[in-house]
Order: sequence, then C-alpha cells, then structure tokens
Amino acid sequence: MATEQYRARLIGSEGAEGAEGEVKVTRLTGADLDQTFVGKFLGRSEGGYNRLGKIMQLVPVVTDPNGLWLATIRWGETPEKPAETERRRITFSQQIEVVELSEG
Repeated sequence: MATEQYRARLIGSEGAEGAEGEVKVTRLTGADLDQTFVGKFLGRSEGGYNRLGKIMQLVPVVTDPNGLWLATIRWGETPEKPAETERRRITFSQQIEVVELSEG
C-alpha cells in the first residue's frame, strides 16, 4: 500500500473556481478492501478528467478461489459524461486508488 498527498484546486467545492485542498491517494489491491471502504471514493482517469466514484456496496464472492469483490460504485459526472452507477468486479490482485479530499 502506497500513499501520496497533493495540494490541488478542488473544483465544485466553492463555485466554479473551487478552493485549495488536499488530495490523498492510496494505491492498494482488491485484497486490501473490506467493508470499512464502503462510503470511500475510488479514482480513475477518464477522458482527460480525474473521476471519483463512491463505493456504495462491497459484496465478497466467496466461491471465487482467487478472491473477488462485487462492487457498486456511483461515479460522479464530468463535462463529458453524466453521473452513473456501475456494478463491477474487483479481483484481489487488481490495483485500485482510494482518494480522500479535504479543504484547507
């Protein structure tokens, strides 16, 4: 598990310009997930935008010998795509990014 922290302008936090804030990105694998991650955000790059998705549900697939989660993720909108809810598989070997934002 590796964590990086950045200062960034958080768009949408205070009007169109946004406010300064901290972005903490933790890279981990699906094997590191558990129910405490429900409500946290995943990050991905899509169409030139950093898109955040809130983990709404994590269901372990106990019949998968390699380890697997079925995740329900609510992805935020970008200027090119509307918000959407996605059900996806996250294998225990898959790399993911958990993102935390804080103003200040």
